[in-house]
Amino acid sequence: MTKSQYKGICIGVAIFSVIVVLRFLTIGAWLIVPFTLLDAIFIIVIFRMVRHSNTIIEKIYCSSEDLLVLREKGGKRLHWQFNPYWAKVVIKKIRHPWYSSRLLIRSHGEAVEIGRFLMEEEKQKLAHDIVLACKSAS
Repeated sequence: MTKSQYKGICIGVAIFSVIVVLRFLTIGAWLIVPFTLLDAIFIIVIFRMVRHSNTIIEKIYCSSEDLLVLREKGGKRLHWQFNPYWAKVVIKKIRHPWYSSRLLIRSHGEAVEIGRFLMEEEKQKLAHDIVLACKSAS
């Protein structure tokens, strides 16, 4: 979810809550107002928590000396370092039709999966781009 989509959801929830509050105030049911406002605040806070916890940033750097994978997820930073000469970019097909393939960088028994959130075509393009970047860097 992008920042603009999050803002749109928050504005939509706020407008809907105001409409509900005004409707109940016109019929004299003022006790609904605090519960409606609490619901709106709860929904906005939950969307913010989900947006924050599901934000994944992956950066891949390739030079003649190393292939570096950096991942930030939920405030945690992880990194993997490979020798670009020995590293292999592999797309591992999954037999079950519901699951997409896995994009892996492997070297000397160590592997890291990247691009879990990408579609199949995007994974293939990323694999191709990583291979080209490493070839041009060396």
